[in-house]
Amino acid sequence: MYNPFMRTRSVLSLLMLAVGMAGVSSRAQDAWVARPSGTTANLWSVAFAANQWVAVGEQGTILTSPDGTAWTTRSSGFPTRWIVSVGYGAGTWTAVGESGLILTSADAIMWTPRTSGTTARLNGVAYGGGRWMIVAESGELLTSTDSLAWTKLSPSTDRLRDLIFAYGQFVITGDNGLVRTTIDATNYAAKALPGGFFVESVTYARRAFVAVGEDGYAITSSDATTWTTLASGTTAYLRGITFFNGQFIAVGTAGAIVTTPAPGSTWTARASSSTATFTAVAASDVSVVTVGSGGTILRSVPVAAAPAIAVSPRSVTEVAGSNVLLSATAIGSPPLTYQWSFNGQPLAGQNSDQLFLSNAQSAQAGSYAVTVTNQLGSATSTAAVLQLAASNTPGPIVDSTFTPTLIMTAGVTAAVEQPDGKIIIGGSQFFVTAGVSPFALARLNVDGSLDATFNIGVGLNTGGSIAQLVLQPDGRVTVSGTFQTINNVARPNLARLNSDGSVDTTFIPAASASSNPNPKLSLQADGKILLLSSTRLLRLNLDGGLDPSFTAPSSSTLPASFALLNDGRILLCSASSIQRLNTNGTIDPTYLSMFKATDTIPLHKIQNSPDGRILYQEQFLATNPASLNSFISTGRLTPEGLLDVSWPKKQSSSRGTITRVSAADSRGYVYIASNVYENTPGRIVRSLARYDSNGSLDSTFDHSVNLFGGGPTALKTEPNGNITGIYPLRDGRALVTGDFTAFDATSRPNLVRLMATTTTEIRPPMIVSLTPDSASITPGSSPSLSVTAAGSGPLIYSWSSVVPAADSGKSTVSIPTNISGTYTATVTVTNRAGSVTSAPVRIVVAPSAPVLTAAPASLTASTGRTAVFNVAAAGSAPFTYQWFRGTTPVGTGTTLTLNPVTTADAGDYTVVVTNSLGSTRSSVAKLTVDSSARLANISTRAGTGPGDSTLIAGFVITGASAKKVLIRGIGPSLSAFGLGGLLPNPKITLYDGDRRVIATNDDFDRATTPNGLASGVSGFPLSNPTDAALVATLVPGNYTVQVTDSAARSGVALVEVYAADTTDNRISSLSSRAFVGAGPAIGICGITVEGERPRQFLIRAVGPTLSEFNVGDTLPDPFLTLTRASGVPVASNDNWGSVGSGSQITAATAAVGAFALPAASKDSALLITLAPGNYTALISGVNDVTGVAIIEVYEMPLPGP
Repeated sequence: MYNPFMRTRSVLSLLMLAVGMAGVSSRAQDAWVARPSGTTANLWSVAFAANQWVAVGEQGTILTSPDGTAWTTRSSGFPTRWIVSVGYGAGTWTAVGESGLILTSADAIMWTPRTSGTTARLNGVAYGGGRWMIVAESGELLTSTDSLAWTKLSPSTDRLRDLIFAYGQFVITGDNGLVRTTIDATNYAAKALPGGFFVESVTYARRAFVAVGEDGYAITSSDATTWTTLASGTTAYLRGITFFNGQFIAVGTAGAIVTTPAPGSTWTARASSSTATFTAVAASDVSVVTVGSGGTILRSVPVAAAPAIAVSPRSVTEVAGSNVLLSATAIGSPPLTYQWSFNGQPLAGQNSDQLFLSNAQSAQAGSYAVTVTNQLGSATSTAAVLQLAASNTPGPIVDSTFTPTLIMTAGVTAAVEQPDGKIIIGGSQFFVTAGVSPFALARLNVDGSLDATFNIGVGLNTGGSIAQLVLQPDGRVTVSGTFQTINNVARPNLARLNSDGSVDTTFIPAASASSNPNPKLSLQADGKILLLSSTRLLRLNLDGGLDPSFTAPSSSTLPASFALLNDGRILLCSASSIQRLNTNGTIDPTYLSMFKATDTIPLHKIQNSPDGRILYQEQFLATNPASLNSFISTGRLTPEGLLDVSWPKKQSSSRGTITRVSAADSRGYVYIASNVYENTPGRIVRSLARYDSNGSLDSTFDHSVNLFGGGPTALKTEPNGNITGIYPLRDGRALVTGDFTAFDATSRPNLVRLMATTTTEIRPPMIVSLTPDSASITPGSSPSLSVTAAGSGPLIYSWSSVVPAADSGKSTVSIPTNISGTYTATVTVTNRAGSVTSAPVRIVVAPSAPVLTAAPASLTASTGRTAVFNVAAAGSAPFTYQWFRGTTPVGTGTTLTLNPVTTADAGDYTVVVTNSLGSTRSSVAKLTVDSSARLANISTRAGTGPGDSTLIAGFVITGASAKKVLIRGIGPSLSAFGLGGLLPNPKITLYDGDRRVIATNDDFDRATTPNGLASGVSGFPLSNPTDAALVATLVPGNYTVQVTDSAARSGVALVEVYAADTTDNRISSLSSRAFVGAGPAIGICGITVEGERPRQFLIRAVGPTLSEFNVGDTLPDPFLTLTRASGVPVASNDNWGSVGSGSQITAATAAVGAFALPAASKDSALLITLAPGNYTALISGVNDVTGVAIIEVYEMPLPGP
């Protein structure tokens, strides 16, 4: 039988080294207490839900407990079966195991077997998104919506072990170095993992997935798509993981328990006092329980602890307008509360572990920190500085927010950064006032000002100086140097200060440790101090006394330096070689150094890096042409002491020498200061370069002469003195000391803080949240999805096809969900640096009878026009549609179109929508038919020219919606009708009621207006391309169109305005202004009347009265003649007030809103009832006089009911 307690395959065991914040994780889950289980069977799984613990295992074992302390055995009914996993969801417990066993229970006491349809061993079960899922050793997957009936899906070839539902998806672990994801149990995505290890278990917390497996393998992902390897610090086979009390907790073989507060932080081994193989771990609100071999159950509760900051927010330099995310990780006894501050002032409403700044602007640049509080105390993070650049162009290297106020005439010889961003500095002579009361130790605030709360009293004895500062996690600091007293307390060369600067009197160094000046120090994780004094390496206890358990070999030569490795061992460097010492100081004979006593270039210094690799420096030179100490070369070793070929060796050359090499910062970056000699005698360029973890020059730190070739070739502005110390800071910035007075042309005597980068990095987008991560809804609703993303702006959002195209560029969208089923949506966020795609959101639309999401609306339509009824339905597809007028069926489909409308179409309309689950009838939509006559088109032929002679047509669009019209200005094409004197090249300009130009055309577009026509418009085709035509869709209002010549010439032209659609909104009045000539040049206006019943119209020919509107050369005595299109006269008028209908015309003029005509004017007007048809109005001058006139046609209002 397969035994999961044994490794599934053999791999090379690798030492996993962890890097993190020492002293933080020690506050959680140190104490684990064994609880009696009442069984010796191996336990495989444990879960907590519904106020109850449940554990399962071999021999059909099921155990329950209300608190994880006292356990009761329950009967599974299968005493020979292994039960491998248990889960809870939707009010039901489900347990699974070998031979396809599935058991369900409402109370975890009485269990009922269910049919699985498989004989495979079932390894994992989880509930989420409205469904259960089970994974099997055979690769099969089973799914159910009720835990009763199960569907077996096509198996894979992989062994599947565990799964969870989080972030809107199931995440499945197993072999072949893959993690699989699905949101619907149908479509799967497999993600290849680094290393190809077997992944056993996965959990989700703090917005991250963390999975573990064989040989201490650990990985993390924010979205289950892109995974990053973690250093768990153990080689144990990890089989379970959970999150509790601010810690990820992983368990495995040989009693292994490791924890970390955040995926990127250090993992800490916990003492379980057990050698059992732990197979699973789970947590409630108050405790965490792990189970394993032989019936082992261990329980742990939180140790009461004040908050501690595990991960502080990091400083950011961004382009203004970007979205910025700052985050912090804290541990401590729950509940924890968060309060963010900006420049020391609380930010209202910012009370989570993340701070999101949308569209960050210059006013938001500054210092951000978060304070975490519980009942036992509070802790404040290191301040993160947000800097916002106007663009991506390189900025200054000097940090302008750090301006030291101390006078440091003898320079700074030591510096160390506190977690809150304050800096402790050491030297020999610091002054507040020049020459008055010198002191050698000080603490600077984040802005460089002196922190008065750090008080060392009278300080060092006269002539004393500081060489090294070592900060402890509790805030105390150990100092070494050349001195005899601190604040009048005898402490030769070595002392420890409290966090307020006072001498720690509990620390009394052994005489052998403090007899020599400037001892070199390193702090162990347990608080003990390694100290190199003269030829001996010593270890001091917490009180300063010698640790007798540590005995390092003495050396006949002066050891140059030592490095404390991450595993507690030590590298000891002498001028001739490197030795590795065990944690007790004895020589490690397995270490093979690449440096030999016979080497011609002696070693000077070694120093550790956060990743465990070792930087070394060869051959210290006393002098060089720059009168500075220097080195021949610097390189890097692996944690095993072998040459690290991935980091190219840096060597001094004829071009210059290396003067200082910093320790590596948290990212593996190393600063190298050098002196580069130019051809000009005595000219030395002092350079500071930064190299990344691969040894490549970091181009974002644009302030260097690259001594080793390539990269920048000139310093922007060099420091005017030597660099003597480089101290990388936590947020990527660096503190630089030296004997300079200015740096990069900025006054900074002896001490400067440099920016992390001189260029604003384009940060790729990161999805902060996507809400909701899943949804179950009824048909017809439109759930909103909202994505929050950080990254350099601008950010572009692209949603999957389920989102309407019009919304795709938005960060918040609505998804129309009309058809029952399961849908998925994703969003891709893109900027100049790359893109990121979210995990899919699963949207389940419930089965349903038809639900009308858009019912047909009542309409009023004119005869001859089109009436359209629409309906939209949601629910289970497919649908059928039946339309009715009254009880008479009149059509099917989602749209009922009546074209053309007649009076017989008036009535009450409904539609019945049907699917397999039922039918739904709409409310009544009434169609009202207007059969009265109405204006449709207008055309005017007349002379046109510059100024007041321009041919102008005016029209009014009425109704509730826009109307499409065709407008034409015709000259040359009129030659086909035997006309001469035509306008050579017409141009039309369309104005709205505010005299704004909204469209023009000169030479019609044959693509959009073929032959100068629009679809559905009857008119003669244009034969000459120089004529003008355009189609416009116009909202209700007043419009005018002018016809001119492109070269300002004169001639006869025709202007036409046509209704180009069948919508019921219409052209309600028409007018044309033109120059009226004699003979063929008289004004001719074409009028089209549509409808079924006659209607009264007011038609006017106005000449003399136009002079009141500042129109010149008006027609002095117009004569108006109305004929049918066949030429049969209908009516005529000369001098409107001379006829008996004058009073009626006056009333009609007022009714349509036209301007009044003087009673004695020679203008003409007709108030006439017209049947539908085509008519022509002729405007001429009495006795062939000529001039400018206007022809107007108005629909008279219909009488009320």
